Amino acid sequence: MKQASAQPVGRLVATQDAAWTALEPGVDYVLLKADADGITTLTRFAAGTIGGWHTHPGGEELFVISGQAKIGGRILSAGDYVETQPNEGHRVEALADTLLFVRLPQLPIYDVVSPDEEQGDIA
Repeated sequence: MKQASAQPVGRLVATQDAAWTALEPGVDYVLLKADADGITTLTRFAAGTIGGWHTHPGGEELFVISGQAKIGGRILSAGDYVETQPNEGHRVEALADTLLFVRLPQLPIYDVVSPDEEQGDIA
């Protein structure tokens, strides 16, 4: 039987040592991957933070690692996954300190939605 190699596999981002970047008050992220197909991040929201209204031209995939947040009118908890559709306006409301795994498949990754473009309470 062949023994497993002790060689490291793939690229590692040690998030405990990574520099987190502030996006807006109460929201910061660490970039895990960026390429021509979009970006992947870990994004943290402090409890009580309500992110700004925005869209993503290519949609967005979110996986809740910890905490609880309201996104698109749904309350999501650790272990939940949601996919937003391209250009679907939304915001994130952190009901607790929340950590999200985020995949944004198309650049540009983020478009701010002006208040007159907001449609109902789809936080």
